[in-house]
Amino acid sequence: MLFDRYHHCNALPASQTSKPSQKWPREDVVLLKEHEEEGKEELLVARPAGTTAELDADEESDAALEMPTPPPAAAHDEDPSTQDSGSGELEAGHSSEEDGVMEDEPVQPKQKPGRPKKQTAGAPPNVAQVTTFDILYDISLFLRIELQKSMNQREAKGRHLIASNSLEWEDFCAQVKIQVADALFPDCAIVGNESFTLFFTIARVVKNNHRIHDGGDYTYLLNKVKEAKIPAGGGLRTVQLIVHESAATEVSDQLPGNAALKETVSQLRAHWQCSAGGCSSDHCFVPADGPHLRLTHEHFEKWAAAILRGANTSTIDHPPNHKLFDAAQADAPKSVLLQARLNAAAKERQVMTAQPVVNVVLPNDMF
Repeated sequence: MLFDRYHHCNALPASQTSKPSQKWPREDVVLLKEHEEEGKEELLVARPAGTTAELDADEESDAALEMPTPPPAAAHDEDPSTQDSGSGELEAGHSSEEDGVMEDEPVQPKQKPGRPKKQTAGAPPNVAQVTTFDILYDISLFLRIELQKSMNQREAKGRHLIASNSLEWEDFCAQVKIQVADALFPDCAIVGNESFTLFFTIARVVKNNHRIHDGGDYTYLLNKVKEAKIPAGGGLRTVQLIVHESAATEVSDQLPGNAALKETVSQLRAHWQCSAGGCSSDHCFVPADGPHLRLTHEHFEKWAAAILRGANTSTIDHPPNHKLFDAAQADAPKSVLLQARLNAAAKERQVMTAQPVVNVVLPNDMF
């Protein structure tokens, strides 16, 4: 108990309290008690018996305490032997306290000989992971005419784009469309999504061309970018974008007349399919009493154009009056104007042959 281990300073022997400027160690317990009569604080100091060590010079002003003047020795009628026993108890208490302090000190484990263990690789603790970063898009744009060449002979137009991975799909598509319009369609006011095809690759992550068609493909791109390694020196992650011009971007393909022409050609091809075993063509015109006439793309184009012009002699079952179909139309009735032109052309090609001249010579005296 505190009372057993420490005593009031008045109970100390006179030999230990005779020096008014005695300095005590830091570990001494200082008890303050308010004095009721004088309104001041009386300094009470208790310390283990037998302690005589002093503080260092630099901490002397902070820890030094002056011992109050003890009362006369006559006021204490205790036997010196009792005081000695009390001092012995204090010494025992002090030694037990010191033992307790020594036990509370942590014991450092002995290090085993050998190489220390390597620390596991990973992100340092208490470091926030970066979720937003910029991406460098290296864009290669190919015209449709370049796609008809071999891979090693194609020439691409290059563009670059830097965008954050937090960019939405609509904003990303708009940024890419600006680059495509500048490189492939400089004269077009509006560039639709069907005007080009977009692919992407990532080095060591996505080797084959992966098409970007909608927001799901764009999300897949962002997830794959996170797997890519950050270049040395703090560079940006790079994504290779490949843009191909679509076949439906020509102005002629967008005209209503061409759309109708293609539709008519498709109908003619479906109607005049040849399934004869001995015929080498997939499409043939078969007259009622004539041989097969092989139909090519030129035949279908002229036939469809004649139908769209509204010619009375051209229908899906009857070919037009054209030289490509003359082999099958030799006996077919023709228009008067066309027949006159054919006759005039035939006369011009005709070669005038010389008449033979026979001369007969008779003698004078024959008759």
